[in-house]
Amino acid sequence: MSTNRRMIWILFLVSVVFLTFLFALFIDQPPAARAAGRLPAGLEDYETWFGSQHTHINMDGDDGATGSTAATAFAYAGNIPFLKYFIVSPHVHAGRSVGDTTLYNDTTYSTILSQADSATTASFVAIAGQEISTISSGGHWNLFNASAMVGRDHPDGDWNDGDDYYDHVAGLGAAGEDVAAQFNHANTGDFGNRYDANVASYFGTFAVSSGYTGATCQNFYENGSNLEYSTNNPLENLWAHYLNLGWKLSPAADQDNHEATWGASSTEYTVILRPKGTTLDRTNVLQALRQHMTYATEDANMRIGFIANGWSMGQTIGGDANIAFTIWWNNPSETICNNNVPVCVTEQADDVIQNIWIYKNSFGTSGNSVGSNAGNFVARYQPNTASGTWDITLAANPGDWFVVKFQDKYTFATGQTYGRTVSKDLTWSAPVWYDPTNADPQLLVEEDGATSTPTETTTPPTETNTPQPTNTPTDTPLPTDTPTSTPTRTNTSTRTPSPTRTPSPTRTTRPSNTPTRTPSPTNTLAPGVLPDAPTNLVAQVVSRSQINLSWTDNSANETGFRIQRCKGSTCTNFALIASVGSNVTSYSNFGLNANTTYRYRVYAYNASGNSGYSNIVMATTPRR
Repeated sequence: MSTNRRMIWILFLVSVVFLTFLFALFIDQPPAARAAGRLPAGLEDYETWFGSQHTHINMDGDDGATGSTAATAFAYAGNIPFLKYFIVSPHVHAGRSVGDTTLYNDTTYSTILSQADSATTASFVAIAGQEISTISSGGHWNLFNASAMVGRDHPDGDWNDGDDYYDHVAGLGAAGEDVAAQFNHANTGDFGNRYDANVASYFGTFAVSSGYTGATCQNFYENGSNLEYSTNNPLENLWAHYLNLGWKLSPAADQDNHEATWGASSTEYTVILRPKGTTLDRTNVLQALRQHMTYATEDANMRIGFIANGWSMGQTIGGDANIAFTIWWNNPSETICNNNVPVCVTEQADDVIQNIWIYKNSFGTSGNSVGSNAGNFVARYQPNTASGTWDITLAANPGDWFVVKFQDKYTFATGQTYGRTVSKDLTWSAPVWYDPTNADPQLLVEEDGATSTPTETTTPPTETNTPQPTNTPTDTPLPTDTPTSTPTRTNTSTRTPSPTRTPSPTRTTRPSNTPTRTPSPTNTLAPGVLPDAPTNLVAQVVSRSQINLSWTDNSANETGFRIQRCKGSTCTNFALIASVGSNVTSYSNFGLNANTTYRYRVYAYNASGNSGYSNIVMATTPRR
């Protein structure tokens, strides 16, 4: 054999070996190496950590309950079983004058940090915070987990000079401190009325409901105010103002306890949302607050979540400009307990969700912010179910943000003082921000994590997506919120309250089969023409981690298609895994488990609702 031929033969063998290596590395590798997980398919795929990040004590001059320390507050909050985190935030004023309502001793703050460490366990996170500024100057804000108090070098209301509050927080971050910050019970013009890019990644929450500071009850019934102080302007409008300045802020609802009622004076809570399986610890709590992954609620039983084009609420999202929302809620009438008294309270049964509104770039609400005062919503759904799912598609332009707000039927709050504006509980979601060029990585959950609850529905749910571009309510008359009787609370005086939540009998992600007396969902406009169902769904196994789907598009008016999947040869608990655009007739499902059977179905959707399902197909990935 000539030298040239020998060289060619050697090069050929080397090429074959190299290509074989690439094939093994990229085509037949374990599923976990190819994909980190899947999109959330329901509330079961999230951790929900109820807590509060605004409360007071009586160390130095802070005006909390007489004789109380941070350790007192943490111990009390830790004895309320459903609370997962709690932050004390004593006043810190620039002057730090003895006799003023403030911390004035740096050693005292160090003690608070130490007491937070001692109170933290595997099931409860305690954090030291500070509420900065004076009562007279406004512009109150909270700083969480800083290593020291804000210094005396900042005059009260210091938002616009060369070394202001924003610079202070940015400096802490630059120094590697694990901090987060929040805007509190705002007044118009607070916080310098400006955006500061250098500190935007640390300010992640904004209070849309703030507790009755004088509340002395310990059985959850004195909810506070969701109005700007001494006005009829809901705080959500100020939240919108700061969102439109450029801040990315999720909502907070805090009790602002000044009495020995830490976490028990009302049912206002800030709820952190994390992927299922996330460890409850201080690092993850602070990260969630910075990443605006919270919702605010006035109902201790309320759980919500949504995805938009596959991104979770609280994220900057990409994808199609016709954003596909899938919104979940679950509001069981469960018992909550305060083991300090002890007392347990059960919310009235059948606490269904009466209204869900979606807002885009503004709220425009007034007064009680519901009914005829509900403002500039772009879509509304009236499910009248305690749990369920709403699929809807809304158009967006880069820079738009969306918030979902819920109103239920009853309330724990029977002692409604301090500007309480509605006799039913409200819940506000984190926003999503549409910015395809700067979209966040999608939040994923492990493939083998929680599975969604089986659904008994035979067709996908329908919904209303009624754009209302004007800044006034639609001409279509809206139902008024009729008064309801005060819910009956069951106050149990035994010394052995339940240490945990009473489990809900169902945790569905679709509306459950409710008694016939439950009203049917009400939409704001009559539906248009629904798309025809896709047919001829086919599944092709490509490898032990990939199945390709294809189907026939039978409609000319769909916005897109949604793909659902479940695991097992006889499974029925289908969950949404992806959405594709109009006229798309194929989808590749990556990141699957080897030697596993999957079932799939597809449906079309548009602005009027959803088609029927396609045929169901089944495919099994190979073992090797």
